[in-house]
Amino acid sequence: MTRELTDATGSTVFIELVDSARIRSYSIRLASVSSPAGRADFLEPESDEAVRVFFHTEVDPEFSGRGLATQLIRTALGDAIEENIVVVPVCPLFAAYLRKHGAAYLAEGGRFRVPRRADLALVSQAARAER
Repeated sequence: MTRELTDATGSTVFIELVDSARIRSYSIRLASVSSPAGRADFLEPESDEAVRVFFHTEVDPEFSGRGLATQLIRTALGDAIEENIVVVPVCPLFAAYLRKHGAAYLAEGGRFRVPRRADLALVSQAARAER
């Protein structure tokens, strides 16, 4: 599913959930550019509860200052609420966003928890496998 949004400059952007092998991502691109401008990567570990471990978010420096990372985070968190998924913010940007807006996210029905040792090991293992 692709979502059409507007960035901080008023330009149209598209966010898409990219299903690849083990690591999944939310990808963002500007309507005027064919290649992605950024992404937020996550893993979904096998567990009794639905969990998404967000571990890496980046936006091409060429597109900085447009609020694209925030758009990625808000979209990912909105989907987590809709799908009743617990968010684990390993990524510093996700962690900072939830420190600032966590109470509002919880009030909207979102759920998140601090990363556990197993979450960090999962991220490390996935990163090694991608090399």
